[in-house]
Amino acid sequence: MNFKVPQHLDIEDKVFGPFSFVQFIYIIGGAGIVLTLWRFLPPYISIFIIIPVVSFTWALVYFPKKKYGSSFVSLLESAFVFFTKAKLYTWKKVKKKNSVREKLTTRKINKLPQGLELSDVSDSNLQNLSWSVDVNETKDSSIKFKK
Repeated sequence: MNFKVPQHLDIEDKVFGPFSFVQFIYIIGGAGIVLTLWRFLPPYISIFIIIPVVSFTWALVYFPKKKYGSSFVSLLESAFVFFTKAKLYTWKKVKKKNSVREKLTTRKINKLPQGLELSDVSDSNLQNLSWSVDVNETKDSSIKFKK
């Protein structure tokens, strides 16, 4: 048996001419607001309020969803959540590599006590030594550690 599988599920159905049901509701809402403003306010005041309402309605209806990846309503929702939500600022601290040897060599050598010499132990040697102590097994298997 062969069945027809719908291919374009993400495209909204065009119910009212070239507009989907949601776009038609936005147009009706914007037209209602414009008509109410024009009717109850003086024309020289209503023009300054009607222009942003018409622009907002146009953005709701004709915003290119495919180009920007989401609808204008979802972008407005994301912006609203971003500006109203508490923000957590994190800071990644960068560690400075100051070894014991560098700290000792930065001091004046004449202030070191007599008999104290700086050994040739570098950071990589210390890391290798700590790795062998932590991970590698002891060579003498007769040594048991109590927990």
